[in-house]
Amino acid sequence: MEKKEWRQITTSQKLQIIQTVDENPNMKRIDIARMMKIP
Repeated sequence: MEKKEWRQITTSQKLQIIQTVDENPNMKRIDIARMMKIP
């Protein structure tokens, strides 16, 4: 059985993401996710 890599995002990462979204309201979520290296 293959072990699936699952990375849980921390609260600090969530806050960072929210801050990024607030700073870049016109940015698409997928672009922000790529920038933050979120799968």
